[in-house]
Amino acid sequence: MNKTEILLERLRCQQPEISNPDELTERIMESLPDVERNNRLSINILRAVRIVSSVAAAWFIGLFICVSNPSTPQRQTNVEIHHKYGLSRGEMLRKTYAGLKQKSQTKQLSYIQLKKMYYENH
Repeated sequence: MNKTEILLERLRCQQPEISNPDELTERIMESLPDVERNNRLSINILRAVRIVSSVAAAWFIGLFICVSNPSTPQRQTNVEIHHKYGLSRGEMLRKTYAGLKQKSQTKQLSYIQLKKMYYENH
């Protein structure tokens, strides 16, 4: 056996004697961190996270409602008409653009204007 093991065996056989056990207990308890203070801090942090997440959830619900129900009602396009005549949306826009181009060669239209005119007419 080495010296460390011999020393540990000798210490295991000895019983410690404490002159004032109450004072030792008090010193140990004073050295421990303040559990109540830490609990209050974690509760306050948890409350703040709850409030922030509740506000974010309410904001997202409001945003969803505003996006899904716009204040100006939009006409829904009838997709069946396009399929009935065998025209896709892109084809319909091209035909509309070609028709408008023939009507007025001098007036230049953008894609957005074309799309707006298409949805107004259909």
